[in-house]
Amino acid sequence: MDRLLAGYSTAKVRRFCVPLRGARDVEILAGNNEYHALQVPGLWHPRARVTASRLLWHIASRVQAAQCAGIIRRSRTQVVWSILDYAWLPVTYRLMKSMTVPMHVSIHDDPVESAKIAGWPKDVLLSLDRALEYCLKHARSRDVISEGMAEYYRDRFGVSSVIVQQAVAASVLPEKPVVKGPVRIVHAGNLLHSEEATAFMRALRSRSTGAPTVECFGNAAPWLQSLASEGAAVLHGWISPDELDVRLPEFDYGYLPYGFDPSLRRFVQTSFPTKLITYLKCGLPIIYHGPSYSSVARFLSRYPVGIIIDTNDPQEIRRRVQQLSTSDLVSMRAACSVALSEVFDGDTMVNRWKSLILSAAKV
Repeated sequence: MDRLLAGYSTAKVRRFCVPLRGARDVEILAGNNEYHALQVPGLWHPRARVTASRLLWHIASRVQAAQCAGIIRRSRTQVVWSILDYAWLPVTYRLMKSMTVPMHVSIHDDPVESAKIAGWPKDVLLSLDRALEYCLKHARSRDVISEGMAEYYRDRFGVSSVIVQQAVAASVLPEKPVVKGPVRIVHAGNLLHSEEATAFMRALRSRSTGAPTVECFGNAAPWLQSLASEGAAVLHGWISPDELDVRLPEFDYGYLPYGFDPSLRRFVQTSFPTKLITYLKCGLPIIYHGPSYSSVARFLSRYPVGIIIDTNDPQEIRRRVQQLSTSDLVSMRAACSVALSEVFDGDTMVNRWKSLILSAAKV
Protein backbone atom coordinates (compact mmCIF):
# COMPACT_ATOMS: atom_id res chain seq x y z
CA MET A 1 0.00 0.00 0.00
CA ASP A 2 1.07 3.57 -0.57
CA ARG A 3 -0.77 5.20 2.28
CA LEU A 4 -3.15 4.44 5.08
CA LEU A 5 -4.90 7.34 6.79
CA ALA A 6 -5.14 6.88 10.55
CA GLY A 7 -7.50 9.40 12.07
CA TYR A 8 -7.85 9.16 15.80
CA SER A 9 -6.41 9.81 19.25
CA THR A 10 -3.56 7.90 20.86
CA ALA A 11 -5.64 5.88 23.31
CA LYS A 12 -7.87 4.49 20.57
CA VAL A 13 -5.07 3.85 18.10
CA ARG A 14 -2.99 2.00 20.71
CA ARG A 15 -5.73 -0.59 21.05
CA PHE A 16 -4.90 -1.64 17.52
CA CYS A 17 -1.12 -1.40 17.90
CA VAL A 18 -0.42 -5.13 17.64
CA PRO A 19 -2.18 -5.54 14.29
CA LEU A 20 -0.54 -2.37 13.02
CA ARG A 21 2.93 -3.62 13.89
CA GLY A 22 2.41 -6.04 11.05
CA ALA A 23 1.67 -3.24 8.55
CA ARG A 24 5.21 -2.94 7.25
CA ASP A 25 4.66 -1.25 3.88
CA VAL A 26 2.28 1.44 5.05
CA GLU A 27 2.58 5.19 5.17
CA ILE A 28 0.29 6.80 7.75
CA LEU A 29 -1.08 10.25 7.05
CA ALA A 30 -2.18 11.66 10.41
CA GLY A 31 -3.54 14.88 11.89
CA ASN A 32 -1.18 17.25 13.67
CA ASN A 33 -2.82 16.55 17.03
CA GLU A 34 -2.02 12.87 16.79
CA TYR A 35 1.23 12.97 14.85
CA HIS A 36 3.48 12.99 17.91
CA ALA A 37 1.24 10.49 19.67
CA LEU A 38 1.83 8.08 16.81
CA GLN A 39 5.60 8.17 17.34
CA VAL A 40 5.29 5.63 20.16
CA PRO A 41 8.21 3.15 19.92
CA GLY A 42 6.98 -0.21 18.72
CA LEU A 43 3.54 1.08 17.68
CA TRP A 44 4.32 0.68 14.00
CA HIS A 45 6.52 -1.59 11.97
CA PRO A 46 9.96 0.04 11.44
CA ARG A 47 9.23 0.40 7.72
CA ALA A 48 5.99 2.27 8.35
CA ARG A 49 6.21 6.06 8.03
CA VAL A 50 4.02 8.68 9.70
CA THR A 51 3.46 12.11 8.15
CA ALA A 52 1.19 14.90 9.34
CA SER A 53 -1.43 17.19 7.83
CA ARG A 54 -3.12 20.02 9.72
CA LEU A 55 -6.55 19.34 8.22
CA LEU A 56 -6.91 15.74 9.29
CA TRP A 57 -8.19 16.33 12.79
CA HIS A 58 -11.14 18.71 13.21
CA ILE A 59 -13.49 18.49 10.24
CA ALA A 60 -16.42 20.60 11.38
CA SER A 61 -17.98 21.47 8.01
CA ARG A 62 -18.53 20.19 4.49
CA VAL A 63 -15.93 22.68 3.25
CA GLN A 64 -13.26 21.27 5.57
CA ALA A 65 -14.29 17.75 4.62
CA ALA A 66 -13.83 18.62 0.94
CA GLN A 67 -10.39 20.11 1.68
CA CYS A 68 -9.41 16.97 3.58
CA ALA A 69 -10.71 14.78 0.75
CA GLY A 70 -8.47 16.77 -1.61
CA ILE A 71 -5.40 16.05 0.55
CA ILE A 72 -6.23 12.36 0.55
CA ARG A 73 -6.74 12.31 -3.22
CA ARG A 74 -3.51 14.18 -3.97
CA SER A 75 -1.52 11.90 -1.65
CA ARG A 76 -2.71 8.90 -3.70
CA THR A 77 -4.14 7.30 -0.57
CA GLN A 78 -5.51 3.85 -1.30
CA VAL A 79 -7.66 3.33 1.76
CA VAL A 80 -8.83 5.51 4.66
CA TRP A 81 -9.07 3.97 8.12
CA SER A 82 -11.29 5.50 10.80
CA ILE A 83 -11.88 4.32 14.37
CA LEU A 84 -15.46 5.31 15.15
CA ASP A 85 -16.66 6.53 18.49
CA TYR A 86 -19.33 9.12 19.18
CA ALA A 87 -16.87 12.04 18.89
CA TRP A 88 -15.25 10.93 15.63
CA LEU A 89 -18.40 9.56 13.94
CA PRO A 90 -19.65 12.96 12.63
CA VAL A 91 -16.17 13.69 11.25
CA THR A 92 -16.04 10.34 9.44
CA TYR A 93 -19.54 10.91 8.10
CA ARG A 94 -18.63 14.29 6.59
CA LEU A 95 -15.40 12.92 5.17
CA MET A 96 -17.03 9.83 3.69
CA LYS A 97 -19.62 11.95 1.87
CA SER A 98 -16.86 14.10 0.35
CA MET A 99 -14.53 11.50 -1.13
CA THR A 100 -14.40 8.40 -3.29
CA VAL A 101 -11.39 6.70 -1.65
CA PRO A 102 -12.54 3.46 0.04
CA MET A 103 -12.81 3.50 3.82
CA HIS A 104 -12.32 0.86 6.48
CA VAL A 105 -13.99 1.51 9.85
CA SER A 106 -13.26 -0.01 13.27
CA ILE A 107 -15.70 0.09 16.18
CA HIS A 108 -14.88 -0.72 19.78
CA ASP A 109 -17.98 0.61 21.58
CA ASP A 110 -21.17 1.38 19.69
CA PRO A 111 -20.97 5.18 19.25
CA VAL A 112 -24.68 5.81 19.68
CA GLU A 113 -24.93 3.73 22.85
CA SER A 114 -21.79 5.40 24.22
CA ALA A 115 -23.24 8.86 23.51
CA LYS A 116 -26.45 7.84 25.27
CA ILE A 117 -24.47 6.83 28.37
CA ALA A 118 -22.61 10.16 28.18
CA GLY A 119 -25.97 11.95 28.39
CA TRP A 120 -26.17 13.41 24.88
CA PRO A 121 -29.63 14.79 23.94
CA LYS A 122 -32.08 12.72 21.88
CA ASP A 123 -31.90 14.88 18.76
CA VAL A 124 -28.11 14.46 18.66
CA LEU A 125 -28.47 10.70 19.22
CA LEU A 126 -30.81 10.51 16.21
CA SER A 127 -28.25 12.36 14.08
CA LEU A 128 -25.49 10.04 15.27
CA ASP A 129 -27.63 7.03 14.48
CA ARG A 130 -28.19 8.22 10.90
CA ALA A 131 -24.48 8.94 10.52
CA LEU A 132 -23.60 5.47 11.86
CA GLU A 133 -25.95 3.79 9.38
CA TYR A 134 -24.45 5.75 6.49
CA CYS A 135 -20.85 5.01 7.51
CA LEU A 136 -21.44 1.30 8.03
CA LYS A 137 -23.31 0.89 4.75
CA HIS A 138 -20.79 2.89 2.70
CA ALA A 139 -17.57 1.58 4.26
CA ARG A 140 -15.65 -0.85 2.08
CA SER A 141 -14.99 -3.06 5.12
CA ARG A 142 -15.66 -3.08 8.85
CA ASP A 143 -14.19 -4.62 11.98
CA VAL A 144 -15.95 -4.72 15.34
CA ILE A 145 -15.09 -5.79 18.87
CA SER A 146 -17.53 -8.65 19.50
CA GLU A 147 -19.86 -11.25 18.03
CA GLY A 148 -22.80 -9.42 19.57
CA MET A 149 -21.87 -6.20 17.78
CA ALA A 150 -21.39 -7.99 14.45
CA GLU A 151 -24.82 -9.62 14.81
CA TYR A 152 -26.47 -6.33 15.78
CA TYR A 153 -25.12 -4.45 12.76
CA ARG A 154 -25.95 -7.37 10.46
CA ASP A 155 -29.55 -7.56 11.67
CA ARG A 156 -30.11 -3.81 11.78
CA PHE A 157 -28.15 -2.49 8.81
CA GLY A 158 -27.58 -5.57 6.69
CA VAL A 159 -23.77 -5.26 6.77
CA SER A 160 -21.09 -7.84 7.51
CA SER A 161 -18.22 -7.22 9.93
CA VAL A 162 -15.09 -9.05 10.97
CA ILE A 163 -14.22 -9.36 14.66
CA VAL A 164 -10.84 -7.84 15.53
CA GLN A 165 -9.93 -7.64 19.19
CA GLN A 166 -6.82 -6.74 21.10
CA ALA A 167 -4.12 -9.13 20.01
CA VAL A 168 -1.80 -10.88 22.44
CA ALA A 169 1.64 -12.07 21.39
CA ALA A 170 2.14 -15.80 21.87
CA SER A 171 3.68 -16.50 25.27
CA VAL A 172 3.54 -18.97 28.12
CA LEU A 173 1.65 -17.78 31.17
CA PRO A 174 3.91 -17.57 34.23
CA GLU A 175 3.65 -20.36 36.76
CA LYS A 176 2.05 -19.07 39.95
CA PRO A 177 1.86 -20.93 43.23
CA VAL A 178 -1.62 -21.25 44.69
CA VAL A 179 -1.50 -19.60 48.10
CA LYS A 180 -4.03 -20.68 50.71
CA GLY A 181 -6.01 -17.97 52.42
CA PRO A 182 -8.29 -15.13 51.24
CA VAL A 183 -8.30 -14.70 47.49
CA ARG A 184 -6.70 -11.53 46.15
CA ILE A 185 -9.00 -9.65 43.78
CA VAL A 186 -7.91 -6.77 41.56
CA HIS A 187 -9.57 -4.27 39.26
CA ALA A 188 -7.55 -2.53 36.56
CA GLY A 189 -8.63 0.61 34.72
CA ASN A 190 -11.58 2.95 35.12
CA LEU A 191 -14.49 1.66 37.20
CA LEU A 192 -17.57 2.91 35.33
CA HIS A 193 -20.32 0.75 36.85
CA SER A 194 -20.47 2.24 40.33
CA GLU A 195 -23.65 0.54 41.55
CA GLU A 196 -22.38 -2.94 40.82
CA ALA A 197 -18.86 -2.29 42.13
CA THR A 198 -20.22 -0.74 45.33
CA ALA A 199 -22.50 -3.73 45.96
CA PHE A 200 -19.63 -6.17 45.35
CA MET A 201 -17.05 -4.43 47.51
CA ARG A 202 -19.41 -3.83 50.42
CA ALA A 203 -20.62 -7.42 50.29
CA LEU A 204 -17.07 -8.69 50.69
CA ARG A 205 -16.21 -6.13 53.36
CA SER A 206 -19.08 -7.34 55.55
CA ARG A 207 -17.58 -10.80 55.80
CA SER A 208 -15.61 -11.98 58.81
CA THR A 209 -11.92 -11.21 59.31
CA GLY A 210 -9.86 -12.41 56.40
CA ALA A 211 -12.35 -11.30 53.75
CA PRO A 212 -10.80 -10.25 50.43
CA THR A 213 -10.64 -6.56 49.64
CA VAL A 214 -10.65 -5.45 46.03
CA GLU A 215 -7.44 -3.64 45.08
CA CYS A 216 -7.81 -1.06 42.32
CA PHE A 217 -5.33 0.34 39.81
CA GLY A 218 -6.55 3.41 37.95
CA ASN A 219 -8.02 6.84 38.50
CA ALA A 220 -10.47 6.75 41.42
CA ALA A 221 -13.82 8.56 41.26
CA PRO A 222 -15.15 10.11 44.51
CA TRP A 223 -17.51 7.16 45.15
CA LEU A 224 -14.57 4.76 44.94
CA GLN A 225 -12.51 6.91 47.30
CA SER A 226 -15.44 6.72 49.72
CA LEU A 227 -15.40 2.92 49.53
CA ALA A 228 -11.68 2.95 50.25
CA SER A 229 -12.30 5.05 53.36
CA GLU A 230 -14.76 2.36 54.52
CA GLY A 231 -12.11 -0.32 54.09
CA ALA A 232 -13.94 -1.93 51.16
CA ALA A 233 -11.24 -1.16 48.60
CA VAL A 234 -7.53 -0.46 48.37
CA LEU A 235 -6.53 2.22 45.85
CA HIS A 236 -3.15 2.12 44.14
CA GLY A 237 -3.74 4.91 41.63
CA TRP A 238 -2.79 4.94 37.98
CA ILE A 239 0.29 3.07 36.77
CA SER A 240 1.62 2.52 33.25
CA PRO A 241 0.48 -0.52 31.21
CA ASP A 242 3.95 -2.04 31.51
CA GLU A 243 3.89 -1.67 35.30
CA LEU A 244 0.39 -3.12 35.37
CA ASP A 245 1.55 -6.23 33.53
CA VAL A 246 4.10 -6.75 36.31
CA ARG A 247 1.68 -6.14 39.20
CA LEU A 248 -1.40 -8.05 38.03
CA PRO A 249 0.13 -11.57 38.30
CA GLU A 250 0.41 -10.95 42.06
CA PHE A 251 -3.38 -11.41 42.32
CA ASP A 252 -5.73 -14.38 42.01
CA TYR A 253 -8.74 -12.93 40.17
CA GLY A 254 -9.58 -9.91 38.07
CA TYR A 255 -12.86 -8.14 38.87
CA LEU A 256 -14.97 -7.06 35.89
CA PRO A 257 -18.35 -5.37 36.48
CA TYR A 258 -21.04 -4.53 33.89
CA GLY A 259 -24.24 -2.59 34.57
CA PHE A 260 -27.62 -4.25 35.23
CA ASP A 261 -29.52 -1.09 34.23
CA PRO A 262 -31.93 -2.07 31.38
CA SER A 263 -30.91 1.07 29.48
CA LEU A 264 -27.39 -0.41 29.17
CA ARG A 265 -28.59 -3.70 27.68
CA ARG A 266 -27.44 -3.06 24.10
CA PHE A 267 -24.14 -1.61 25.28
CA VAL A 268 -23.22 -4.64 27.39
CA GLN A 269 -24.39 -7.01 24.63
CA THR A 270 -22.18 -5.43 21.97
CA SER A 271 -19.10 -4.05 23.72
CA PHE A 272 -16.17 -6.16 24.89
CA PRO A 273 -13.87 -4.87 27.66
CA THR A 274 -10.18 -4.99 26.84
CA LYS A 275 -9.45 -5.41 30.55
CA LEU A 276 -10.73 -8.97 30.21
CA ILE A 277 -7.90 -9.66 27.77
CA THR A 278 -5.46 -7.85 30.08
CA TYR A 279 -6.48 -10.13 32.94
CA LEU A 280 -6.17 -13.29 30.85
CA LYS A 281 -2.69 -12.51 29.54
CA CYS A 282 -1.55 -12.06 33.16
CA GLY A 283 -3.04 -15.44 34.12
CA LEU A 284 -5.95 -13.99 36.10
CA PRO A 285 -9.33 -15.73 35.97
CA ILE A 286 -12.35 -13.40 35.87
CA ILE A 287 -14.91 -12.58 38.52
CA TYR A 288 -17.55 -11.14 36.20
CA HIS A 289 -20.28 -9.21 37.99
CA GLY A 290 -23.09 -8.25 35.66
CA PRO A 291 -26.03 -9.42 33.56
CA SER A 292 -26.02 -12.88 32.00
CA TYR A 293 -26.92 -11.51 28.53
CA SER A 294 -23.67 -9.54 28.07
CA SER A 295 -20.79 -10.20 25.69
CA VAL A 296 -18.62 -11.12 28.68
CA ALA A 297 -21.10 -13.73 29.93
CA ARG A 298 -21.29 -15.09 26.39
CA PHE A 299 -17.51 -15.44 26.31
CA LEU A 300 -17.39 -17.10 29.74
CA SER A 301 -20.01 -19.63 28.66
CA ARG A 302 -17.62 -20.72 25.91
CA TYR A 303 -14.33 -20.45 27.81
CA PRO A 304 -14.48 -21.31 31.55
CA VAL A 305 -11.99 -18.65 32.60
CA GLY A 306 -14.10 -17.22 35.40
CA ILE A 307 -17.39 -17.08 37.27
CA ILE A 308 -20.56 -15.08 36.63
CA ILE A 309 -22.27 -13.24 39.46
CA ASP A 310 -25.48 -11.89 37.95
CA THR A 311 -26.94 -10.18 41.01
CA ASN A 312 -26.25 -7.33 43.41
CA ASP A 313 -27.57 -9.35 46.35
CA PRO A 314 -24.78 -9.24 48.99
CA GLN A 315 -25.42 -12.74 50.34
CA GLU A 316 -25.23 -14.27 46.86
CA ILE A 317 -22.07 -12.30 46.07
CA ARG A 318 -20.41 -13.55 49.27
CA ARG A 319 -21.57 -17.11 48.60
CA ARG A 320 -20.13 -17.18 45.08
CA VAL A 321 -16.77 -15.79 46.20
CA GLN A 322 -16.63 -18.15 49.20
CA GLN A 323 -17.24 -21.11 46.87
CA LEU A 324 -14.08 -20.43 44.90
CA SER A 325 -11.62 -23.22 45.60
CA THR A 326 -7.99 -23.96 44.85
CA SER A 327 -9.01 -26.42 42.15
CA ASP A 328 -11.22 -23.76 40.52
CA LEU A 329 -8.29 -21.38 40.38
CA VAL A 330 -5.98 -23.98 38.81
CA SER A 331 -8.50 -25.05 36.16
CA MET A 332 -9.43 -21.46 35.29
CA ARG A 333 -5.79 -20.50 34.86
CA ALA A 334 -5.37 -23.38 32.43
CA ALA A 335 -8.43 -22.17 30.53
CA CYS A 336 -6.86 -18.70 30.28
CA SER A 337 -4.07 -20.16 28.12
CA VAL A 338 -6.58 -21.89 25.86
CA ALA A 339 -8.65 -18.72 25.40
CA LEU A 340 -5.59 -16.62 24.62
CA SER A 341 -4.36 -19.01 21.94
CA GLU A 342 -7.76 -19.64 20.34
CA VAL A 343 -9.31 -16.16 20.46
CA PHE A 344 -6.69 -13.47 20.94
CA ASP A 345 -3.66 -14.90 19.17
CA GLY A 346 -1.47 -12.08 17.84
CA ASP A 347 -0.66 -13.60 14.45
CA THR A 348 -4.33 -14.39 13.80
CA MET A 349 -5.44 -10.84 14.59
CA VAL A 350 -2.61 -9.31 12.53
CA ASN A 351 -3.48 -11.37 9.47
CA ARG A 352 -7.19 -10.76 9.88
CA TRP A 353 -6.76 -6.99 10.09
CA LYS A 354 -4.23 -6.83 7.25
CA SER A 355 -6.48 -8.83 4.95
CA LEU A 356 -9.33 -6.41 5.63
CA ILE A 357 -7.21 -3.39 4.77
CA LEU A 358 -5.73 -5.01 1.67
CA SER A 359 -9.18 -6.02 0.53
CA ALA A 360 -10.52 -2.50 1.06
CA ALA A 361 -7.61 -1.09 -0.95
CA LYS A 362 -8.00 -3.85 -3.59
CA VAL A 363 -4.29 -4.69 -3.26
